[in-house]
Amino acid sequence: ASIQSTATMRNLRYTFLERRTMSAGAILLVLQVGLLACRPAQATSVLGPIIDEDGSNHACYSTADTLCANANYQTAGFPNFRNHYTPAEASSEMDDFLQVGGAQCSPAAVHFLCSYYFPFCSSDEAVLHAVVIIPPCRSLCQLVYQQCAHLLLMHGSQWPPFLNCSLFPVPTSDAEEEESPLCYGPQDPSTLQPIAVPGFYTPLPPLPHP
Repeated sequence: ASIQSTATMRNLRYTFLERRTMSAGAILLVLQVGLLACRPAQATSVLGPIIDEDGSNHACYSTADTLCANANYQTAGFPNFRNHYTPAEASSEMDDFLQVGGAQCSPAAVHFLCSYYFPFCSSDEAVLHAVVIIPPCRSLCQLVYQQCAHLLLMHGSQWPPFLNCSLFPVPTSDAEEEESPLCYGPQDPSTLQPIAVPGFYTPLPPLPHP
């Protein structure tokens, strides 16, 4: 069975799973809420979690005062999957997408952009200072691509090659598989509610039922 949410993606619980492929005593921090167990279709090209066992090359930063301040998690990992070293670098590039209305084309758009530019990050001082950074799931990317790619074309742009959905992991049906990496996103991304982007976009409240 896939990892299931026990309440909402805002209620975060952590589980520590031993990985036999890591050095003795190393622990993989796994986000249980809002993450799916995933297996890349092509291991050579699909993004997997960044696992920095001693935290010497990556760090978790607060998402407060960033474009992703309203994301469903509070810490993002850098360098990110785009090799941005600071939140300021990530914000600058994410801003380009938002300028063409990318926050409004899909309720899942900001969730996807944040999970790529400000990817969920977990660390634990008590466990070898390990840092784990999680990529977005392919299904989340695909939904946003289907709903937003045409908007970029209307503005003379194309969907960026580094956001090609085939680069992101695919959910598996077996969350217990030892070598199965993780990705960020619900099983059904269409259920996501839009989130505000400070300075760009505030979702309208839903219309009342007649």
